[in-house]
Amino acid sequence: MPRQTKLRIAALALGWVLVMASSTSAWAQEGDAYQQMLRLSAQAQEQYDAGQLKEAADTYREAYAAYPQPILLKNEMIARYLLEDCERSVELAQGFEASGEATAEDELDIAAVYADCSLVLAEASLEAGELEAAREQLKMGEAHWDASLAVEGEALWERLGKAQAEREAEAEAQSAAASAAIEAPPRVDGPPVGGWALTAGGVVGLVGASAWYLSSRSDFEELEQVAAEGTDRARYDELSSSVSTARWGVPTLYAVSGLATVGGILWVVMQSSDEAPALTVTPEVGAGSAGARLRLRF
Repeated sequence: MPRQTKLRIAALALGWVLVMASSTSAWAQEGDAYQQMLRLSAQAQEQYDAGQLKEAADTYREAYAAYPQPILLKNEMIARYLLEDCERSVELAQGFEASGEATAEDELDIAAVYADCSLVLAEASLEAGELEAAREQLKMGEAHWDASLAVEGEALWERLGKAQAEREAEAEAQSAAASAAIEAPPRVDGPPVGGWALTAGGVVGLVGASAWYLSSRSDFEELEQVAAEGTDRARYDELSSSVSTARWGVPTLYAVSGLATVGGILWVVMQSSDEAPALTVTPEVGAGSAGARLRLRF
């Protein structure tokens, strides 16, 4: 990274020229904050020309904090991009685009950042197992890929599909294992220890599911707030992935824990009888519902 997309370095110098051109007539009219921005912008340009990209990026950030000129977001964006800091580059690109002051030339640079960094960020998310984040990052850059980047993008989409299928298969296997444990509980002599253990495990699972639900509600509220602000892409992706996982995880945990509790109680009741009928409890978990099927043989 950067891969095959290259930003036009002249665009950074152009950004400084625009600031300087707009400042000449206003220098005497603006306050200290404006003059501080101009001083820091000039310092950042010198650092950039000297190849001190990290220092230039930090100084552009200080200049924007002193007096927010949108062009400074673009200047820092280019410096961060050349430093291979894709996460920050994308944030700056989104901020500059949202300012409404990006020209057609600026849009080309923004598109280049989206195209290149979408692949870098998506690959990192896949390595970390953050599938929802990888999906959003690929969608962000897909419209901006050229032919060569599209080949890399398609490969990442394929990896994402395989990872999603593996995750779903693993969840189904865990559900099947829990079902088997409930369907065929072993009978033991003496007190029904196994039944009590299964019941206790189910209760703990229900408590955990409730805590997870409350946590996911909090994450969802924060996600809405971060989405409205539109300034923290990394936090948005993290919250989006957490909420997405909770949407299927909480109902599944509730279903399995509830079945474990019911199965444990029935196990205790059945084992306490000298002539216990054969009982089978089979959980049924669908996309929008959860339940169980009981079969009692006399």
